[in-house]
Parts: sequence; structure tokens; C-alpha cells
Amino acid sequence: MSKHVTNPTRSNLLKAANTLLLEQGANALTLDAVAARAGVSKGGLLYHFPSKDALIEGMVERYLMDFEARIESHLAGNEQPTALGWARAYLEASLEPDPEGMAVSAALLAAVAVNPALLQPMQARYAVWQTRLEALSDPATAWLVRLALDGLWITDLLHLAPPTPDQRRALTQKLIRLIESL
Repeated sequence: MSKHVTNPTRSNLLKAANTLLLEQGANALTLDAVAARAGVSKGGLLYHFPSKDALIEGMVERYLMDFEARIESHLAGNEQPTALGWARAYLEASLEPDPEGMAVSAALLAAVAVNPALLQPMQARYAVWQTRLEALSDPATAWLVRLALDGLWITDLLHLAPPTPDQRRALTQKLIRLIESL
């Protein structure tokens, strides 16, 4: 992943792009609109992101880095996490409220619409995460857990009758019991 993600101007541009996507949809994601939203010149934006594809790649990269940081925060204190410890941290990171993550998720949908190849870094990370989940010993359960989490993510993103807070807590406990039973 790029070391440039921590650059404040770059971060501001990514945040502006996410906000545009959330407020106005994928069609609003233009370099001019992102520059205007971020309060920088188009040349300033082009310095960091020379194309729309580069901007979306940056959005995907940031999403992956942020999500992996959330997993790591749930692993804090575990010097050598077990497969079960990592799976639980992945589950907890996936289920915690993350309004900015939902904004970045909108970027992922835009990436698919613009250029599906832009999702290759995410596809690669998902393959790694799936392999780590399968280390629990039962690939079918690993798939069940991951697909449940992915379904919840899409439900939240698209507001497709999302679970209530009580239902979300019950789902969380059920998934934790499922992975701990392995």
C-alpha cells in the first residue's frame, strides 16, 4: 500500500471524493468536483491523483488500510494472535459502526461502475482474509461467516432493511459463537 495515503492533502482529497459519492452519487465523481469540494486547484488534485482511476485506486487503498487498522485494534495486546483470535477481530471490525467506512464503500461501488479492474487490490485482500478465516479448520463455516458479514455490509450500505441494534447484537453473538465452536 502506498505511503502517500497519510499525506494530509491526499487524505483531504479522498475524503472530498467520498463525500461527493455519498451526497450526489457516482456520476458526481469528477476530478473538477473533487478538487472544488476539497478546496484545491485541479492541478493540486492532479499532482496527487493524475486520473480518475488513480483517485478511485486511492479510495480503495484507503478503505483497505482503514479496515486492516480496525482489525489490528481488535487484536491489540495479542502478541501472537491465533486463527480464532484473528477471526474474532475480523468479525468485530466488520460489525462495528463505521460511518466513514460506509462512505468509502460507496467508492467501491463507483469503482465497479467505472473500471472493475480497480477492485483488484480489494479482491486480493479478500482472498487473504478468506484464507485466514479458513485457518479455523472448517472452510464452509469460514465462508458462512464472511458471506454473512458481506451481506450485512451491503444491507447497511444500500439501506436494505438493516437490522435493529438489538438484532445486530444478536447476530454478532451468534457469529462469535459460531467461530468459537470450531
